[in-house]
Parts: sequence; C-alpha cells; structure tokens
Amino acid sequence: MISSTVQHKTALALSPFQSHSATTVSQWVKNPQQLRLLAPSSNFPLTSDGVRHWLKPGGKAFSLLETADAQPKTHRPIENLLGYGELNPMQANAQHVWIGHVIIDPARRAQGLGSALTNRLVHEAFISQRAERISLVVFPENTSAIRCYQKAGFTCVREELHRFGESTQQNRLYRFELLRTDYLAQTTPDPNQ
Repeated sequence: MISSTVQHKTALALSPFQSHSATTVSQWVKNPQQLRLLAPSSNFPLTSDGVRHWLKPGGKAFSLLETADAQPKTHRPIENLLGYGELNPMQANAQHVWIGHVIIDPARRAQGLGSALTNRLVHEAFISQRAERISLVVFPENTSAIRCYQKAGFTCVREELHRFGESTQQNRLYRFELLRTDYLAQTTPDPNQ
C-alpha cells in the first residue's frame, strides 16, 4: 500500500474581522490578569459581545489568518484564525490611528505571530489608510508585547497614568508611537517581516 500526504502551502494574511469569530477571540483570554493587559476596561470573563464592543466608531478590526491551498473536494482555501487587532482613528485627528486589542491564539504564541500581526497592522495604517502616526499603550509588565512593538519600529515616547472603567486606581502605561516618515525611511515596507 502506498501512502501519500498532501502538503499545503500556507501563508499569513490580514483580513477584515468577521463578527462570528468573536467567540473564538473571547476564549483566548483565560484569566483576569490576561484581560487586564489586553482590555483593562472589559469585565472577566470576556464574552463575544465584549470583543464586538471593543471597536471604536470609524475603527476597523482585523484578523491574522493562516491560509492554505484549496482542498481538492471543496476548492476553498483553509483559513485558521491566529490573531486579532484593531486600528481606531483618534478623535482629534483621523490621520493618527491607535492600535488596540492585539491578541494571538494562546496555542500559537511565541512563534513570531504577534510581530507578524503588528507589522501588517502598521502596513495597513500607513500604506492603505495613509495614516501619519500610530500610537498604542501597553502595561510595563507586558514585556512580550513591548518587544513586539519595538521590533515593529515603535518607540516609547512617555509614561502615562490611566483609569479604567469606574475604578479610581491609576495605572501606569507606556505610550509607544511610530511615525509614517520613520516607517517609510526604513527598508522597503514589507508586512511579511
């Protein structure tokens, strides 16, 4: 008996987020500490409605998908949801966008997918949306996210204090920014890096 395996070519793609995937994203958050780092104004446990409510008016949510060649019987590509992130316009300036709620499937973390998603969001913001500046905030203890953002070219511009929800507690966060001119001055923008 001869056995053969079909190998599929896979690639990563940034795609508009499909609302029906909100349940999957909500299940990636396993405890209150993870939710605090991701979405400090959200209540644990995170629900699919909670994910859907993250997006700000005028913002766009995206999925990082792993795609494979079409299956012979269906002729449809296989798509596997790997990550979620948003680009939201700042209220005072539409050319200034905010990256928010970047999360990777826990089963696929530590594989460079956070960087892949961040790079694609940056490319989308600067090239497709013609943004001039991208900002984000991150908790100082979220060192893996900080490394990811620095690798994408972001620099820490200041520390800030934020309150979330009805809490009176102030939280220290780092604000990171990346300017379009700095991004374009780097080597040829390639979202696959």
